[in-house]
Amino acid sequence: MTSPAKLFQATRHVMAPALLLALLAQGTVKANDLPSINLGLTSYLDGVLPSGPGFYYQNYIEYYSASRFNDGLGRRLPLPKQSLDLVADINQITYYMPQEIGPGRLAFDLVVPTVVSASVRDGLGGTVLDSQTGIGDILFAPIYEFNPIAFSNGWQLSQSFEFDILAPTGKYDARTAVNPGKNAWALDPFWSATLSFSKKLSVSTRIHYLYNFKNTDPPRSLGPDARTLQAGEAFHINLAASYAITPKFGIGVNGYYLTQLTNSRINDVGVPGRKERVLGLGPGAMWLVDRNTFVFFNAYFESNVRNRPKGNEFILRLVHHF
Repeated sequence: MTSPAKLFQATRHVMAPALLLALLAQGTVKANDLPSINLGLTSYLDGVLPSGPGFYYQNYIEYYSASRFNDGLGRRLPLPKQSLDLVADINQITYYMPQEIGPGRLAFDLVVPTVVSASVRDGLGGTVLDSQTGIGDILFAPIYEFNPIAFSNGWQLSQSFEFDILAPTGKYDARTAVNPGKNAWALDPFWSATLSFSKKLSVSTRIHYLYNFKNTDPPRSLGPDARTLQAGEAFHINLAASYAITPKFGIGVNGYYLTQLTNSRINDVGVPGRKERVLGLGPGAMWLVDRNTFVFFNAYFESNVRNRPKGNEFILRLVHHF
């Protein structure tokens, strides 16, 4: 990225503190209050247990790129430059028990995310926005996978319920805007389901409700008087529809939507103007390598963004059953 102008170069160290103070006064400079969550990571056949009980390993490679940071009204932040490029590697192990309990079976989930690279630019030498890499907040969860329900018209419903717990294990620095971890516990339970109309056509969803606990070492950007930050509660959903062109290859459309329902709280006081929102839509594809191995690709292009970066997300996901 090139510098704006020689005049700006000569005065940037004078302008940066003034601009930072002005943006802080507007309440616009912040990293996202909400933690890293499943926005589009899962898509097609989401409620299906494709290869029966046992161990499943999943690996996600996520690339996210944004060239705009939006405020609470969806306007571009007044920074000289604004861009974010992030690569994450997410590893997941899930075990589905062979024994049935009632109309389904229990399972257990462990997810370890890692921010491999993160580059953020504000045009002010990192005065307002900066980043770091490392292991993120680990997720663990119990799951209940229901047995599929077959309808008389040939449709089939597969579904599960999972209670996600995010632990504050990720790398975190209150002085850094973009961190792998959030330094706070969170609960993100969800219901996932796939309705198969035929062997070729299906729709899937995953519906979450997110609750966040307090961060007792809040970002320095909140000011010297901030002792705690508790992100607001949020609703987010993934949606996908797929069509199998051949027995091993399918295409589809996919999307996600996030909306923060309650205000974030600083020192136990609700602060308006910090609610997050984003809509992502795009195409995707899936490939059945064999009966135990699946590959998914999804692309998302964001709009309707509030208090977040606005960008594009690309996800390559491998699923293997042992």
